[in-house]
Amino acid sequence: MLALLNWSAGLWADNSDPFPKVNPYAYYGNMSVTVKVKKGSEALQNVVVAVYSGNELRGKASPSNPQKPGVTYLTVYGNKKGEKLYFKVFDKSTGFTYEKDYGQKYKYNGKIGSPLSPYELILDDSERTIILTESTGVTNLTAAGNVSFERSFTAGLASTICLPFAMTSVQGGKVYEFVNVECDPTEGWVATMSDATPDGNQVFTTDANKPYLFLPDATGSVVFDGIVSDVPATITAGITTSGDWTYHGTYTKLTYGTDPFTGTVFGFAATNGTSIDGKTEVIAGQFVKAGTGAYMPAFRAYLTYSGSKNALQAPARGGAGTSGIPNRITVKLVSKSGAVTGVGSLDMTTGEAVMERWFDLSGRPLEGVPTEPGIYINSNGKKVVIR
Repeated sequence: MLALLNWSAGLWADNSDPFPKVNPYAYYGNMSVTVKVKKGSEALQNVVVAVYSGNELRGKASPSNPQKPGVTYLTVYGNKKGEKLYFKVFDKSTGFTYEKDYGQKYKYNGKIGSPLSPYELILDDSERTIILTESTGVTNLTAAGNVSFERSFTAGLASTICLPFAMTSVQGGKVYEFVNVECDPTEGWVATMSDATPDGNQVFTTDANKPYLFLPDATGSVVFDGIVSDVPATITAGITTSGDWTYHGTYTKLTYGTDPFTGTVFGFAATNGTSIDGKTEVIAGQFVKAGTGAYMPAFRAYLTYSGSKNALQAPARGGAGTSGIPNRITVKLVSKSGAVTGVGSLDMTTGEAVMERWFDLSGRPLEGVPTEPGIYINSNGKKVVIR
């Protein structure tokens, strides 16, 4: 079985909360924030308080003094006076996360609350959200309600994703669903992915447990939001099948060498490094052969081929090598209207994963492959004339 999957070499650490680490060196200054977390009249000690501006975590801490239950002291970092701040509170005892926006703003050397008069955060169950993380998988998805998943991406590098909820909104990129893998007489093997990005009116929505491909607009974190109305006893990632090709989702970490992830396995590298033969430099986002130490985190997807290797023989530039495994698979991204908006190629021999992008002469990215007469710039920086 040929498996194409997202993988990383290394170890994932378990986190006691769903928030990332704060990088204080990315900011010019800071301010002090003292809060007291309450639910009704009860002060909550077993919580983690985080302060955000947009999607950026600016500070986090937990109550540290049992004599002052619920009181949390935070250093909040920032660059610009007036940046909007809001709070997220993770309740360790329930696994729920609450978001509170009181209209607070960042002020250099300023403060919100004090040890004698902490700023109160009152939790309300109508505001709670279950935040899923790669380290916990779906184990904390135990009740219906709002669900969120956050992950970091690199601009222009597509990545697989599979979530146990229908996405109600996605900002910062587009979501594509697997259609098929077919052999084209001139292009060889072509994998087609169709735009399934949900919109604000929910005219288009994704399906829970269905594996997708995500192409980010920029480098940074992307938050996927949704609602779970019913939690089944067993949450199982789904599949999409076309002929001998199957696109699988996973909610657990998969390690290379454990059935069925043995033999010929390929995937996107999550970090820079060296190929398993030690001869080739691997750049994050390349499509490379997996080996010992490689694994795929939860909430990803992979592609398997169940047919014969002889059936993979292709007559053109996507043709197979002597083993029957294609050296190159072209990937086409198709818009909701049916237009091809992106073309890329996965080279299984060199480990290159290149998505072709087009720009006008001012450097502005185009929605898809240009068809109108004019001069354009492709992803290689070359000017192309379309007549």
